[in-house]
Formats: sequence, C-alpha cells, structure tokens
Amino acid sequence: MDVHLLGGRPLYFPFLSGILDYDCPSCDARCCKGASLGIGRSRELAALLHINPAMALLAGDAFPAGALPTLDTVMEQCWFLDAQNLCRLEKNAGREKKPAGCRLYPFNQFRLADPFVVVMPHFHCPLRVTDEPASHGRNSHDELALEMHVVGVPRDGHPPLAVLPDMAWTDVIPLERTVRDLGAAHLRATDYAPYADLQADQTSRALGLPRGVRCTTLRRRVAGFLGYGEGWATPPLVRDLVALTPYLRLRVASVPRQQVPQVLTALGVLSGIVEAMPGTRMTARTVVQLMERRMGLLVALSHLLDKPRLSEGHDAEPMAKRARMLSRPLADIILALDDNAHAANPETLADILGGMPAFRPPLTPEAVGVLMRLGRYFVDAVDFVPGATD
Repeated sequence: MDVHLLGGRPLYFPFLSGILDYDCPSCDARCCKGASLGIGRSRELAALLHINPAMALLAGDAFPAGALPTLDTVMEQCWFLDAQNLCRLEKNAGREKKPAGCRLYPFNQFRLADPFVVVMPHFHCPLRVTDEPASHGRNSHDELALEMHVVGVPRDGHPPLAVLPDMAWTDVIPLERTVRDLGAAHLRATDYAPYADLQADQTSRALGLPRGVRCTTLRRRVAGFLGYGEGWATPPLVRDLVALTPYLRLRVASVPRQQVPQVLTALGVLSGIVEAMPGTRMTARTVVQLMERRMGLLVALSHLLDKPRLSEGHDAEPMAKRARMLSRPLADIILALDDNAHAANPETLADILGGMPAFRPPLTPEAVGVLMRLGRYFVDAVDFVPGATD
C-alpha cells in the first residue's frame, strides 16, 4: 500500500488513483468565475502583482497566516480566462505559472482528520469517472501528492472534518482506505448492493459489532416502499456510485459508520429511479447532489428494516406537538416510535409506515417531505434495534 505524506502528515485520497478526470475545453469554467485564487506566497504572488498590482486589494482574510492565501476574482470571470475557457497564464507561460490552487483544482479542498490530511475533490467541476484506476497521470495519487509538494500546500491550518458520532478519524481512515481499495473490483458490477454489503462487513469487523441487515435485502425493500419501479441502476451509474463511495462516505459524517452502507444502498436505488426519468442526464455530480440534498430521506430509507424507538430523555408528547405544526403524519410517527419502545414485539420502520395511509406507494411529495424531516430526527432522537441479517 502506497502512503503519501505532506510535511510528515499522511495523505488520504477518498477516491481510487486516477479514477476521476476532467476536460477543461468542454467545461463552462465555473471554477474561473467568481472563485478565489489560492496562491503560493513568493514567486506566484510576485508574478501576479507584477501583472496587475491592484490585485493586492482583493486579498482574502487568509493573509498573512492562512493555509493557502487567496485573491478573490471578479464574479464574471478571472482576468486570465480566455474566450475558449482556458487559462492565458497556462497557455502563454506554462502550467507552472498558474496559481497553486488552480494547478491543483479540482483536488484543492483539504481537510484535517488528525493526523491525516484528506484531499476532497470539488464537484463544482464536472468530474467524470474513468473506466479504470491509474497509477500514473495527472490525477493519480502520485502526481497529486507531488503537485501538492511543489506548490507548497502546508500540512496544517486546514478545516477539520466533522466529528463522527461513533469512531475517531484515526481509526476511520484505515477503514475508509480499505473500502476504497476494495471498490476497484466492483467498478464493472451491475448492482451496487453487494459492494455495500462488503462495506458493512468491513465496518462491523472494525467496530467489533454484529452486522445489520443485508444491503441486498434492503435494496428491494427501499424500491418497493418508494413505489417508482425497481430502481436498478445501469452499469455506468453503478460504476459512478462505486467510484464515488469513498468520497460520499466522508460526507455522511452525522451517521454512525455502521449505517453508512445502508444509506448508500438507498442512494443507489434513488439514483436508479432518477436515472430512468425522461430527460435525466446522470453524471457523477448528479449522484453527489442527490446525496447532499436528499440526506434526510436517505437516512430514513436506510432504517426501513430496523426497529426504531425514541432515545431516552426525549418526551414524545412535546416532540409530537411541535411536529404537528409542520405535519400531522410526522407527529403520528413520533408517537408510534414511542409506542414501539414499550412494545413486546417492536415493529420495523417499514411496518410502522406501512400502516399509515400517507405512506402508501408510490410516495407523494408530502410523504417525501415528512421522510426528509424524519431522517433528521433519526440522527438526534431515535435509537434502533438492527433488523434481521438475512
């Protein structure tokens, strides 16, 4: 296993080496319109100020002590963007003359997960998933680590990743690296759920806990509950889901690690349904957007086969009273969760929701809105007994 370092800190890339690529000439250059220029302090800064001294007035608050100082650009476009959406500095003087942040983009979003520095890709860029990982090339781990060293990315000063509810990042990153590397064998799969089951097995071993429901079983239940077809993703979409998994796993920081494979299983079903909608153009960015904007729904769906109950210290009546101002079905669910906590034979979430007319498939917009809110309750106020493992 290759280990890359940045000033003595280990680097973690939440994507397989060379699996993400981009094509500047075919892009609308969002990164060059209103974004900041992350720059090196010496030669790069001097060169830019020599071209236009007034750029000094657009220095960001990272001067003088930030991890990577920035200069703001004007909203319409960077001064160096030409009519073909390419960089004049790179075309006329070579790539090494570009600001450091531009040379690294879209791999210039750094986060600390002590002791690791995590390289998070920017999905403002229309990144695409390649057919195979690659150990060489501009987006390989080796080249990105070398470029980070050349442009002088510091080891400290980056924002931290969110604190996890059940593990420390010191223990999580080795697990994440294993999950990432195992994904290479699933890039040509026709179903995402077996890879999710593999993630669940790895996570259960890391935590020393029995594993929960099988993701292959959950996949079928989620599709039936939503009521919009079986949710099978095409092989290209499965490849994108597998390749993006290491990144997406880091974005699900509020969810216990053991639940993350189930959340991603629900994402796979939702992505397959959206892909089948007429007019949909499914890309890696679409998958990331679905994860970010549908998180509450995905968390709720991930628990369909688990047995929920209100956590100790939460009073159902005042919670339901507040929820009723938003949605009567949401209040009914909260009261049902409280009943479930005292039942001799607790029901699964699917059974609880299945007994409510509001959640008969296919789900209505109102039902989806309730589930979005319910997923947020699940993070803070609900405990679960894992469902059957088969």
